[in-house]
Amino acid sequence: MMGARGWIPAVVVALLLSAAWAATKDFEHIPELKPLKPLSSIPKTIGPYSGRDVVVDPYVQKVLEPTDMLFRTYTDGSGATVGLFMTYHGKQTSEFHPHSPKLCMPGSGWFAEEVVREEVPVGDGRVVQVVRSVYERSGERKVFFYWFQTGRRTVANEYLQKLWMVVDGLARHRTDVAFIRLSTSGDGLGTEEARARLEDFLHLLLPHLDAVLPG
Repeated sequence: MMGARGWIPAVVVALLLSAAWAATKDFEHIPELKPLKPLSSIPKTIGPYSGRDVVVDPYVQKVLEPTDMLFRTYTDGSGATVGLFMTYHGKQTSEFHPHSPKLCMPGSGWFAEEVVREEVPVGDGRVVQVVRSVYERSGERKVFFYWFQTGRRTVANEYLQKLWMVVDGLARHRTDVAFIRLSTSGDGLGTEEARARLEDFLHLLLPHLDAVLPG
């Protein structure tokens, strides 16, 4: 049975999230930002990878209501693929914000084998906070990195991202955020090999993210 002290963090988080939700009611006057460039301007050739756009289901677009969206599959010379799914929300409110894969993946029949938060070093002392997850469905296995990004700040926690939304809204008069998800096949691979592929692609992709996201 959980002692009284065990409830304290949960209560604090609940109170903070309640305050965050209430604060967003006053954010209607905050303007919607646009990306510096359309997300589609991210090159289709990145390092050894060549990309092709994937059509997004209109229902998904309607549910997410992003300011801009990109869904692309990149393939290298060996046939290895990395999927890039990215949405940019120029203005968040309590009703409109990025959806977490923790909700949509199980809803699509995927079972989570592993979900952990990691820091990926990308040079010059910079790290990208990511959620690394492994999902399985009907014998198919995929490894994902995903994170939320505003300017150069990366967040790998949905609740923390919502708190940052409030901080940015109050202090910086902006509530924009990008959601970025990378995926690759884990079939026949150890998690470490798939993870290394995603890390390598992240290094190649990051300068292009910096070029399209408002600083």
